[in-house]
Amino acid sequence: MTIPSQTTSAATLPLGVVVFGIIGLPSVTIEVSPIEVPKLPDGMVVDGVMLASINVATPVTREMPLHLEVTFDHEGHRDTGECLESIGFQSDRGALHVAVRDDEWLAARGVVADHVEYKSRGFRQTIFEADAGRRLYVSVAWREGRRDPVTGDVSTWFAADLALPF
Repeated sequence: MTIPSQTTSAATLPLGVVVFGIIGLPSVTIEVSPIEVPKLPDGMVVDGVMLASINVATPVTREMPLHLEVTFDHEGHRDTGECLESIGFQSDRGALHVAVRDDEWLAARGVVADHVEYKSRGFRQTIFEADAGRRLYVSVAWREGRRDPVTGDVSTWFAADLALPF
């Protein structure tokens, strides 16, 4: 019997700290790195994008699922759609979105996952089945407060969506 382990990684951003955590198999690693800002529709702008790659070395099973938890320093709001599960955070310091692919998108690619469970400061996604060697991704996009936020601006949502690999 394999005993669940916990793996975490944190990213300090201009707007606060995002923590990525995995509870499950000990053969999981998390790599977090800044990436190039994807091409956004005209008029949209973000200050940065980061991608967390969760590397699964052994198969994930219903007997030993993975629980991916992402938290942030501030309270957020659920913001889903277009095969995306996302939570947005806004403060006087700026706006930030954290995103993963939804369960239907993952299922079409051989990964069995539960619906994302949202919390006030993040979310949890449980993976029940995934092949060894699979990579799962979490993206983060932010815009600092020095730019005047436009009502209804979805720049960080779009950037987080476009940053997730297909």
